Amino acid sequence: MHSLPDKLKSHSLSVVVPAYNEEKIIETSIKALNTKLAAICDDYEIILVDDGSIDRTPEIAALLSSKLEFLKIIRNTQNQGIGTCLRKGFAAVSKELVLYIDADMPFDYDEISKAIIALDLAQADLVVGLRINRREESVLRYICSIVYNLLMKTVFHLKLADINCAFKLMKRDVLANLSLKLRGSCISVELLAKANYLGYKISQVKLYYYPRKDTKSRLFKLHIIFQDLFEIFKNYKEIKRVKECKSNKFSIPITSYSRLKFHIYQWIRKSTCPFPRMQECLEDKEGDIYDLGCGYGLFLNYLTRLIGRKNRYFGIDADKERIAFATALNRHDNVVFQVRDILTDLQLKDARYIILSDVLCLIPWLEQEKIISRCFNYLSDDGVLLIKEIDTAPKWKYFLTRMQEAFVFRFIRGVRNKNFYFRSSGDFKKILNLAGYRVEVSPIHKGYLHSHILFVCQKGKRL
Repeated sequence: MHSLPDKLKSHSLSVVVPAYNEEKIIETSIKALNTKLAAICDDYEIILVDDGSIDRTPEIAALLSSKLEFLKIIRNTQNQGIGTCLRKGFAAVSKELVLYIDADMPFDYDEISKAIIALDLAQADLVVGLRINRREESVLRYICSIVYNLLMKTVFHLKLADINCAFKLMKRDVLANLSLKLRGSCISVELLAKANYLGYKISQVKLYYYPRKDTKSRLFKLHIIFQDLFEIFKNYKEIKRVKECKSNKFSIPITSYSRLKFHIYQWIRKSTCPFPRMQECLEDKEGDIYDLGCGYGLFLNYLTRLIGRKNRYFGIDADKERIAFATALNRHDNVVFQVRDILTDLQLKDARYIILSDVLCLIPWLEQEKIISRCFNYLSDDGVLLIKEIDTAPKWKYFLTRMQEAFVFRFIRGVRNKNFYFRSSGDFKKILNLAGYRVEVSPIHKGYLHSHILFVCQKGKRL
């Protein structure tokens, strides 16, 4: 078993810190945060988002970034609100876990370790701080906080006691599947409500709270409170709309035009792709099945109707709209669709099957070889890589396929002058053998107008 320090160090962490006119404390705060992160993480970054400060905060931040290699600075030229700061900070993160915390050190940084452990033990997707010692706050602020939390919990069905706590730890995958829009501090409500509606598990951890003493909170002002409430209720329908996709864990709206594109593509794909021949290569054995570049998830949804429920299925694609449709079609709790770039954001382990169906021809040749090599490491010892591609022979079928793909990308996906990177079956077999696979090649274009070819690749020894 791993010790707790080992478990902590196994995580990578991005910390987003919004700041506005914090010249008195920003240096102390960032240095203390950096010291703590260095003690608990081998891989971390601090992203300081300066919201148009008019004091010495930008100068101090620039000086700190020249000394601390893990510190990144994002600067707004004008004050745009904490919500905008967080959205910019979240867009810049690159680590596995993401923490939002205010710049004025409202919590002891030792609490970060506590939150990461809580995330692991609860197997949660988000951990939200719960302030337990708020006696130093004014009675008015405490009452307003109770009323605000009660209102938000009622409106958005949140089972949380401290919604606006400036301490939120979450997995980066959660942020990737949320579309945050609000500008003010009400972004906390938006984040938690959307995550809750999409079925993410949210846990709470009790934290000792240290309110600011040098100045009053800039957010606890009557006009800001009313401004935030107005923004929340202005966007009420958009936030609630996410509830329709609760089982999908995706929040992108599906328009009538995108539905039309989907139905056209679905008809083309099901009419021209040999799904039954591909499915025959997959034995009904327990394990994880990954469809990389799954698109609308048509093949994965086809598989779930034929293969037993002892498998887990993962569809991965970088196109958010396509994943939205894939999850909307999904009716199985052992199928998960995720937004990830298979070139840059993929880490798999002990996969029983990895499927690449008409994906490699869209990727430059050198990148194709890299993906094939990585898949070797992702497979279990008895794992299988299944590649369905288009062969360059017969020539007339190959030519017809190129015409169809050009049509799909130009008129359905809206991509002009798309480059394709088809290979001959002989070239594919050479690359696969060099990567260490034992390869069985099956032309499966009989009865189809396209030159389909299938590679069933089992792990052998690398040359």
